Amino acid sequence: MPTSRLFLALLVAVGPLLIPSNAPAAVLCKKKSGVIAVRDACKAKETRLDPDALGLRGSQGAKGDSGQQGATGSPGSPGSPGSPGATGPMGSPGATGPQGPALVVKDANGAFVGLLLDMQNHMFVRRVGDILLRLQVDPNYNPSTGSPALFPSVGNPARIPLYYTSTDCSGAALTDNYIDQYNGSNTYSETYGGPGGTIIYPTAGTRGSITVNSINNASSGCGAIAAYTTLFSPLLTIDSAGAALGLVPPFHVEGP
Repeated sequence: MPTSRLFLALLVAVGPLLIPSNAPAAVLCKKKSGVIAVRDACKAKETRLDPDALGLRGSQGAKGDSGQQGATGSPGSPGSPGSPGATGPMGSPGATGPQGPALVVKDANGAFVGLLLDMQNHMFVRRVGDILLRLQVDPNYNPSTGSPALFPSVGNPARIPLYYTSTDCSGAALTDNYIDQYNGSNTYSETYGGPGGTIIYPTAGTRGSITVNSINNASSGCGAIAAYTTLFSPLLTIDSAGAALGLVPPFHVEGP
């Protein structure tokens, strides 16, 4: 068959392929008579033709333009919670907070006198210099009757022996063993009744070798003794009204 007639026959046969169709035909089959048929598959005595060899398939077209961006999709559903993380390391301790409220003793002008230790016995502590002293408030203070505003924490009058370098108990009073009351396990120093209604207390860290010649104790009063040398510490004095501490009686207790 001449080429022109074959090409024409092919055009007639495959023409429907050039039109969009939903038909499932996919191959060209040539019969022995030269007729071209379009089938799903060629029969046993038919020859399958190659569309590319026959020039029936055109070249690849140019790339088309990009399509428009689609609309944003709706948010997905929340995911399931993750497993708990590992426990973190312990943080460093915080700073010490301020001291909490407490019962305090104040004077007539509202000035701080001391921190109350014992309400029943009116006992309080107050720092004087570098020593924390224990004292008592007199609840029956009456200046018209001479009742003192402050009492010593131990005894009145003095229950500790007082030593003097003089022979007649004049001059500064000394103690030979009660200084350990402050340097031992206690966190405060006791106070004692002194001569003339004063309050005395031992100082810390000032002991020295001193020779004494008289002694004054609560049972026998003042008397000369044979010269006696050992470690003594001076005793300091507070007046029973608290004037030496800048206080004004009467004193009272205040709470938070």
